[in-house]
Amino acid sequence: CSHAYLDSFISTAPTELAYCLALIHAMDDSDDATFPPWVSKNHPHTSNIMRRLRASPCMTGCDWCRKKLDTRLGLKKFFGFDAFRTYAGEPLQEDAARAAIEGRSLLAVFPTGGGKAIAFQVPALMSGENEKGLTVVISPLQSLMKDQVDNLEARGITKAVAVNGLLDPIERAKLLERLADVSATILYLAPEFLHSYTIESLLLGRNLVRFVIDEAHCFSSWGQDFRPDYLYIGRCIKELQEKRPNAPAISISCFTATAKQRVVASTAPKLPHLIPRISR
Repeated sequence: CSHAYLDSFISTAPTELAYCLALIHAMDDSDDATFPPWVSKNHPHTSNIMRRLRASPCMTGCDWCRKKLDTRLGLKKFFGFDAFRTYAGEPLQEDAARAAIEGRSLLAVFPTGGGKAIAFQVPALMSGENEKGLTVVISPLQSLMKDQVDNLEARGITKAVAVNGLLDPIERAKLLERLADVSATILYLAPEFLHSYTIESLLLGRNLVRFVIDEAHCFSSWGQDFRPDYLYIGRCIKELQEKRPNAPAISISCFTATAKQRVVASTAPKLPHLIPRISR
């Protein structure tokens, strides 16, 4: 972004700024260029600077922001569609995708089959390309995770992986290796794996930009009976944030097609940083 204010970084975080500029230079030659995990762990402010440089839309809209941070252009590039869907004249998909690009947290209530996946996949893929960001998608259904990864691969998009209980040790090791070397920018994860120290270490070594909670009504409608680990998500995000105090706040997107007012009211307190935003 041509409006990124570098003077403050030069005076307060010159090492982190140097890493960012070196990575930007390397990214021109390689899609796999990224920060080593030890940089992300020991210099978490590096992620904040990279976001300011390449992933925070400026108010006036410079040439970079118009080309790289426009969700419609991202939709066209990754999925080949010219426009997002509208519902009753409301651009719900685009609103959710744009809120994510702007770094906001949101709660989106879409009708079943309303294209929730694209609403979080587009900003996740854009973030992965622009700032080497990782988006974690928590889903309760292994078949749904597999379908979404397969659908992306059918479009030639190989940046998503799914970690769940169906994987054998060899398959899981290969997927975790892809996470470590940043060849994956979307991680589909069963909530039980948030307790894994291996997963935690990998997340701390990446530029973690967002948690997406699919089927968010599980928090209040089904949580303790259906998947108790859903109730651990908020604590996990909080602990990850505390272990990287100088990194940007981890944004959260909640998606569901089933949200009575009781569900909406009880979802926000279970997640830190959640700004309720309801689209229906």
